[in-house]
This record gives sequence, structure tokens and C-alpha cells, in this order.
Amino acid sequence: MEFNIGQRWISHAETQLGLGIVTEVGARRVKILFPVVSESRIYATDSAPLSRIAYSIGDIISNDQDIAIKVEQIDQKEGLLSYNGSDADGCTHTFHELDLSSFVHFTTPEQRLFSNQIDKNKNFALRVETLKHLHRLQQSTVKGMLGCRTDLLPHQVFIANKIASRHAPRVLLADEVGLGKTIEAGMILHYQVITQQARRILILVPDSLVHQWLVEMLRRFNLSFSVFDHARVSALLDEGMSEPFDSEQFILCPLSLFIEQPEYAAYVQTSGWDTLVVDEAHHLAWSAQQVSPEYQFVEQLAAHCKSLLLITATPEQLGVESHFARLRLLDPARFHDLASYQQEQSRFQQLNLYLQQLQNGASTKDDAHLASLVADIETQDNDQIIAELLDRHGTGRVYFRNTRATVANFPQRHVLAQALTVPSDYPIDRANVYPETDFASQIWLAKDPRVSWLLQLLQALKPTKVLVICHHADTAIQLDNFLNLRAGIRSTSFYEGMTILERDRAAAYFAEGADDDSLYSDMGAQVMICSEIGSEGRNFQFASHLVLFDLAYNPDLIEQRIGRLDRIGQTSDIKIHIPYIKDSAQEVLYHWLHDGLQLFTRSCAAGHEIYTAFSQPLLQLSKQLATSQSIDHTALVQLTSDTHEFTETLTAQLQQGRDRLIELNSFNADQAQHLIAQIEHASQAQNLLEYMERVFDQLGIITEFHSDNSYVIKPGEHMQAELVGLKEDGNTITYSRAKALRREDMEYMSWEHPMVSECLEIIANSEFGNTAVAVISTNALEKGSLLIETWYSINLIADQRLQLQRYLPSTPTRCLLDNKGNDYSQAISYEILNPLCQSLPKKTALAILQKTKALLTELLQKSNTILESQLAPLKQHATEKMQQQLGAELNRLKTLQKTNKTIRDDEIEFLQNSITQSEQFINRASFQLQAIRVIVNN
Repeated sequence: MEFNIGQRWISHAETQLGLGIVTEVGARRVKILFPVVSESRIYATDSAPLSRIAYSIGDIISNDQDIAIKVEQIDQKEGLLSYNGSDADGCTHTFHELDLSSFVHFTTPEQRLFSNQIDKNKNFALRVETLKHLHRLQQSTVKGMLGCRTDLLPHQVFIANKIASRHAPRVLLADEVGLGKTIEAGMILHYQVITQQARRILILVPDSLVHQWLVEMLRRFNLSFSVFDHARVSALLDEGMSEPFDSEQFILCPLSLFIEQPEYAAYVQTSGWDTLVVDEAHHLAWSAQQVSPEYQFVEQLAAHCKSLLLITATPEQLGVESHFARLRLLDPARFHDLASYQQEQSRFQQLNLYLQQLQNGASTKDDAHLASLVADIETQDNDQIIAELLDRHGTGRVYFRNTRATVANFPQRHVLAQALTVPSDYPIDRANVYPETDFASQIWLAKDPRVSWLLQLLQALKPTKVLVICHHADTAIQLDNFLNLRAGIRSTSFYEGMTILERDRAAAYFAEGADDDSLYSDMGAQVMICSEIGSEGRNFQFASHLVLFDLAYNPDLIEQRIGRLDRIGQTSDIKIHIPYIKDSAQEVLYHWLHDGLQLFTRSCAAGHEIYTAFSQPLLQLSKQLATSQSIDHTALVQLTSDTHEFTETLTAQLQQGRDRLIELNSFNADQAQHLIAQIEHASQAQNLLEYMERVFDQLGIITEFHSDNSYVIKPGEHMQAELVGLKEDGNTITYSRAKALRREDMEYMSWEHPMVSECLEIIANSEFGNTAVAVISTNALEKGSLLIETWYSINLIADQRLQLQRYLPSTPTRCLLDNKGNDYSQAISYEILNPLCQSLPKKTALAILQKTKALLTELLQKSNTILESQLAPLKQHATEKMQQQLGAELNRLKTLQKTNKTIRDDEIEFLQNSITQSEQFINRASFQLQAIRVIVNN
């Protein structure tokens, strides 16, 4: 391909973008501007899916002023074309390439038919079937939700749909540990990509989670991210690329990259991101007095991004000030003052009481203040009143949080604690929760009673998988070496400082054989030993035994430890083994956590606040053991009693306060079940399987049976199209969601899988099956009579982010005329006619076309006229439907903005612009001829 600035090209993959203009040409890349949608694309020059647009003499073309001419002469200069011709009034014009209208599409079926290019009838039928599937998918109310390789868990489906369907959402995901915040974020990104709301995505994560995110996004959501680290950015700069982050659409980075290499910040901030995701956002330290470099960087970057997803711990774990800091990132204009925010939050508790009254069936007439709150709400239905109040007064538009209380089927926790006596020749500091840190490894491993206890436990549980967590990396490393080298137990470790590859290998070694209990003794490690920081973000729910080799004062750290196993996907109860040394700080800490907080038997959302309240007496009680051989049990009982009372009171307050408001915003069981039912109905796994069998057969792809609903597909020798995701050695695929969740080695085929989408687009946007000649034999028609069957679809060139197919879908429309021009479209359905059609020898088919060309031309013109008469009502209906839906949402947001300041001005402005642009694009829509079949009755 040879490119010159100013030339006009069209994209095969995105024909809806219209005619593009070459704006930049580099050694390996070319930049194309598509004026219709005011967007640019960058392509590799050697493999760009583009075609050069060069019209021929006799073609009718238009310029950007909608003046049409018939081309009479073509000139070329320096690689650019100019067209000379006359308009309908006989006036002559010269159109240079840059003058050409960008609103173009190419109706080629008649050209192919009259140049004797005939496809098989089965190709024609597959094209028609494809058009119908595209039409159905365009109108789906759960578009963007079909392709996720996840369980359809109600709370995740609800949150993903609620957030992703909104324009440029800027939200905080703060579900409790184990509820799948990463999955929710992935579902939102998948929705945004499928609906083209997000074309450029940046994900920032801690170093230890880079590869986990990379694998999860690809395996679960078919989103292929490029990892950018210092080596890659540096290499791109060395190649002369001035904007390295512009080289990929989906980028995954460790946040530390921009802290260690601050000069990269300017590049990433100006790169133009649709969506920014920040995982573990609670590590971004902020206070009114001091702002961390990480927070400052994210704050500056977030200001340049349309959508922002912050994944964080619960606010009860963080504290109010830290929670407020996350909200500042979402909307600094709305959340600008901590004191004002706290004052606003204090009002939510009273509102929550009113909501509970309404849920219990109370009348708004029973309370004067409640009546004043709902005075202007035009409904008496309590459920609708509750929804309206949440819209007006909650922070639910920016903050989403589900708790275990709202999600069913979590496993039970069982505590198995063991008090151990320290030997006399092991003189530990009893005030130190981590006494092993005072000794060389050969001493503590031999003397510490927890080590021998652990060895006995592992031997008793063998070959069951066991996760061991301790606070320090050195403890994990030394314990791992001891078990492997001296105790003969297969063990592996996970700690800070390991490379991503080392972490992945360790995790894979531990997981090996986890699907089959009978293989445990021969496959993989029985034990994984993690340090506190090293285990963060990694989940091992295939195991159900957890050993807390030591404890931490911060209850949230213990909750995070338990959350490695106690989370969505865990199918067994959790057995928590806790060894502690008697008459030591370990015993004090165990009883405080267990008797005071009941932390080992239930999830605790307020650990941070509880620890803040009791840290001083807790630490004091532990410190006393530095000079004493026994615990002050009276003081310990009093401490645990006070803690228990405080915990219960605080838990009750949290349930009565703003928690309930957020939970009502974050989850609606009825709506979630309705969404799941829609997803299951739209998935149509059996229909997809049968359709793809036909597609693979006709595109020349080899299909081999693997097992129920599962196949191996391989490239054939005569493939008609190259599929991007098809590997040379083949792909193992399944159409079963349940099997895809069990078998990571299989790809989950859905209507939104990239390969399925690619096949749909290849067939619909290419010449595949758009002509055919057939013969039928029926007494219902005159012998020797001819029929011409034409299929059209609505061509709507528009910004895909407007999702105008919701109002004006492609609408495959059929016209069937006989040789006398009679319309049989309704009398003879496609479903009746298509099975009757048989192929003709090509020589016979060509003879029929040559003999009837003039008649076919005339019938095609009549067919076009019939379809054109149907277009205006369709466009009018689409415009009315769009105005009704978007107008209602616009009015709703305008009204709510008066009472709920989390509704941003740009959301309202976007809707206003969307209505105006949508009208313009719908008015430009036209019918596009998709396929022609000539049928002779024999």
C-alpha cells in the first residue's frame, strides 16, 4: 500500500466511519481522519484493513456540499485524484479528493451480479442469517453483557449494568473483601468496549497485580492489554516516538512506573484516555496537610480522563478522611471540603430511617418531615418513592458498595486455634508478636512450637491444599525452605520482591492439581506460604484451609488474609487454623480479635475504627509482657468485653446509617434477576453453535468435535478470511458458560466473543454471499417465470458512542418481485422460499443473467423505489423514539441536579449534544442493498 496525505481511504473493519483522509504518513504507521465521527485511527502501513477509494468514469459522486456529479474525466497529480463532471443541471465541476463527501457507502451486489460474480446459495443464506443476527444484537438491552466469562452473580451484573450504561461514569467500587470488585470492573470495561464507549483504556495497579490483571482481562473479558514498564516506554522513546502511550489502545501499568520515572507522567496525561482504572486506590495517601506523590499523580491524570473507576477497600476500613480523598478524585468540584461532606453524611442516617419506614409499608402521611421530602413526587407507590429519594439524596451515582449481607451463599468460617507452650531454651520476647524476627532461622525453626505444630498439621491434612500467611517476607522464605528441604513437604512461597514471573510460577505450582483431589499427592505444592504484602490481591479459593502463622494488630489485614480464600467462588467452608504462644502478645491479640471483634467467624467492615479506639490499651497490655511471664487476664477480659460492646454498637450504627443507603443504590435483587434472565435469553448458546458451524464450514475453517458443546477449530488450507484470534495450532472452544468457568484452557464462545464478532462483520461488510442464482419448481408460479429477491439494511454512518442502533437498527428488509414487477414479499416468505432454492450449473446461471440483464436492471430500480418509500416512516419513528428516551433522561437529570450535586454538568451537556447529533445522523440514514438472488421457476 502506498499512502499520500490527502488521499481517501475506507476501513474494511469499520465501514460505518465513512470515507477517511490520510493526515500523517510515517515509516510504519499511517494516520487516517474520519470526518463523519471526528476521530482518527492509526494503522500499520503493511497490514492496514483499508481500501483506496478511486472512482471510475460514469460513477455518480458527491462533494461535502452535497453537490452530485457524473464523473467524465479523472486527473492524477502527486498521488491525488481530481474528478471532472457535470451535475443534474449540466453545470461542470471539479472535485478534488479532499472535497469528496465522507458520507459514503458502496452498494456492490448489482455490480458483482452483472459482472458474472455469483456466490453459492448457502453463502447467500448465511449472509441473510448474519444480517438478522446483527439486527437482533444491535437491539439487545443487554448488549455488552453477553461476552463475559463469569458467573452471572446478581450483585455484579447489577452494578456493571448500572455503571457502564451511564455516560462517562466516574465511580468508586468499594465492595467488601471477596465480592469480586475486579470482575465488576472488567464487566464495565467489556461493556464500554463492545458499545464503543471506550476505545482507549489505562489501568494502574500495584506491581504485584500486573500479571493477574493482564490474565484476568484477557481470559474473562477478551480484552488484550499491553503492559508498559520502564523498558518498554524507554524503547519506544529511543525509536523516536514522541508520544509512547499513543502506540496502544489498552495499556496496563504499575503505578510505581510514574513515581520512579516522573518524566513519563506528561506523556500519559496527554495521551487521551476514555477510561482510567486504579486498583487498590486506598493506597493513595491523602490528608488535608499532606498529599502523597501517588495521589497527586492520579489526581492530575484523572482530570484528563472521561471515565474513572477507583477500586478500593470499604470506607469503614479507610476512615472518613481517606474515603473523602477518593471522592475528590471522582469530582473535585463536588467534593471540595471535608467538613461539608461530613455534615452532609450526618443527614443520611435520618433519611435511612425514613426509607426503612417506607420499606415496612408506612404511609408518607404518617410523618410530617417524610411528607415534606416526597411532596413533589408524583406517585403513591412506596418502591418508586424510595427510588426517587435515593436518586435525589444518595451518593449512589459515584459510590457503590455491596456487603456480604446482600450476597447469599458465602461459606462459613470455622476457627481452629491452638495454644502452644514455648520451650525454656527459646527465650522469646513475649511482648513481640513476631518473636522469630529476634533469632537466626536455624534457631527459631527448631525451637518455635508453631513450626512443629504446622508440620504435624500439614502431615495430617496431606494431600489437601493449605494456604499459610505470615507477616514478614523473611518468615515466609525461611519457612518455605524448611518445609521443602528438611520436612519433605511440597511447598512454595509468595512474598514482596519476587518478579511477576516468579509469582505466577509459584501460584501455578500451588494451583496444580487443585481440580482433582485424587491428584493432590502427585501434582503441585501442598502448601503456599505468603507474606502479608506478597499475598495482597492474589486469591486461592480452590483451597479451604488457612493457617494464620502469626497475627496482625490491624483487623483489616486479618480480614484481607481470610479474603484470599473466603470469597466468591469458594465452594467449601473455611477452616482457619491459628497457632499462638501462650502468655505472649500473640495470645492477647488472638483473644482481642476473636472474643472482641469475632473477626475469625464473621466479616468485619469497621476494623479500622475499632482498632483506632482500642489500639492504646491493646498495645499497653502486650507491652507489659516484656517484663512479665503471664498475661493480666483481668485486664484482657475487660478489654475484649469493651471491644465486643463497641463492635456491636458500631455495627448496629453502620446498619442504621449511610450503609443502607449505599446498599440500596448498589443492589436491587429484582432488577438483577431481570437482567440475568435477559442475558441468558440473549445468549442463545445453541443457536450460536449452529450458526458458527455454518460460518466455519463456509469460511474454510476446520472443526473437530471435542466434547459436549466444545470443539477444536483450526485454519484450513483454503480459508476465505483470516481470523485474528485463530491460532496456527488451533483453538479449543466451548459454547457452555459452565464449562468455560471450569476449563481455563477453553475459549468461551459468545455472541460478543471477538472471533464471533469478526465473523459477523466479515460476512456483513464484505462481498460474501451477496449474489446468487437459483432454481425452484413450484406450481404456485408460472413455469419459466423469474423472481428477483433483494435484501437491504439501513446504513447509518454515525458516532458509535451514540448507540443509534437502539432507535434505528440495521433492519434487514426483503423485497421479492416477479418478472412483471409484482411484489410477492409478503405472499412468499423467505422461510418458505429459501428451502426450495437449488443451485444451477454456473454456465446455465450465466446464460440467464446475460439474457435477462435489462429486465433485472429495471426490477432492481423498482425494488430500490419500494424500499425508499419505506425509509421515511422508519426514520421518523426512530427520531421520535430517540427524543422520547433521551429527552426523558435529560429532564430527569436536570431535575435531580437541583438536589443531587453528584450529577455533573458534562453529563447533561452530553445528552443535549447527543439529541442534536442523533437527529442529524438519523436523517442521513439510507437503505443499503445487501444481497441479490435471481430465481427461475422451472
